[in-house]
Amino acid sequence: MGTSIQAQDTALAFDNRFLELIILPTEQCNFRCTYCYEDFKDGKISSDVVQGIKRLLEERAHELDLLKISWFGGEPLLAKRQILDISYFAKELSEKHGFTFFSEMTTNGYLLDQSTAEELDKLNLIKYQISLDGYGESHNKTRKKANGTGSFDQIWNNLVKIKNSNISSEIMLRVHYSPSNLKEIDFLIAQLKDALLTDSRFSILFRSIGKMGGENDNEIEEVNRVQQTLANSFLSKKVGNQSSVNQHNELENVPMCYASRMNSFVIRANGDVNKCTVSLDQEYNRVGRITSNGSLNLDKAKMLRWAKGVIDENIDGQQCPNKYFSADTIPVVTIEP
Repeated sequence: MGTSIQAQDTALAFDNRFLELIILPTEQCNFRCTYCYEDFKDGKISSDVVQGIKRLLEERAHELDLLKISWFGGEPLLAKRQILDISYFAKELSEKHGFTFFSEMTTNGYLLDQSTAEELDKLNLIKYQISLDGYGESHNKTRKKANGTGSFDQIWNNLVKIKNSNISSEIMLRVHYSPSNLKEIDFLIAQLKDALLTDSRFSILFRSIGKMGGENDNEIEEVNRVQQTLANSFLSKKVGNQSSVNQHNELENVPMCYASRMNSFVIRANGDVNKCTVSLDQEYNRVGRITSNGSLNLDKAKMLRWAKGVIDENIDGQQCPNKYFSADTIPVVTIEP
C-alpha cells in the first residue's frame, strides 16, 4: 500500500464529512449455510431503531459530503420494507442537502427478484455481493435454505433476469472454494463466463471458506493462506482480468477495514452499535446503542481500541482491528489531553 493511500485512509477514518452505516435490518435468515457464524436470535429491526437511524441522518445531513449505507444481515431482504423506508429517507436528504448517497448490499440473492432490484436501483443501491459455492447441487450442499432444500436455481434465475434488465447496479459474485469443491468451481466459472460475465456489471471475487466461529467449524476444511493466494491467482486467470475483482493478496497489503474508521458503525436490529460484522455478540464489539432520537451513545474507550491501528499507524491493525481483541491482547489506548 502506497504512502499516499495510507494517508488518505487515515484522514478518512476521522472525517465527519463521511458516514458509513452498516445496517442489519434483520438478523434472521432464510438460509442455513453450513459455515455460517450467526445465531439468528434477533428478528427485524424495530420501529424505534428505524426512527433513530433517520434522526441520526437528519442531524448529520448538514455536514456530510458522503453517506454510505451497507445492508447486511441475516438476510437483509427479509426486511425489504424497512430497507426501502430508510433508503427513500436517505435519498431525499441527500437531494435536499447536496451530499452524495449510495448503498450496497450483501445478500444471498434468493429474494432479489427483478422488481426489487429495479426499485433499489432507483434508490442509489450501486452494488450487491452474492455468494455462490458452485453450480447447482455443488452450491446446494453448503448454501441450504432453512428448510434444508437447495437455493441455487432461484438465485441463478434472479441473476439472469437482472442481466437481461436495464438495472445499473453491479453484482460481485463471491465464489467460495474449499479443498472439497475446487474441481467443481471450474464448471461454475465456465457457466458464469457463458451466462453472466459477458456483462460488465458482473464480476467475481474468490474467497476460501473459513472457520468464523460457527457451530460447524470443526467440520470445515480450510485452505491455508499460501494456498489461498495461489488458488485466487489460478482461478482469476481462468476467468480473465476483465471480470475478476482484484483478489487482494492476503499475505500483502489490503485496504483499511471499515471497523478501524471512527465514522463507520454497525447498527444491529436490536439497536446495539458494533464495529465489526463478525463476532457480533462479543462484548468488546459492542461499542454503544442508538436511541430513537438519533443519538449514538458510545463507549469512547472501546471506540479508541478499534482505532488503535490508525492511531499507532500500524497497517496490520488497520486492516483487521479484530485481531487486537483476543483474550490476552485487549489493547489499552490513551490520548494525551
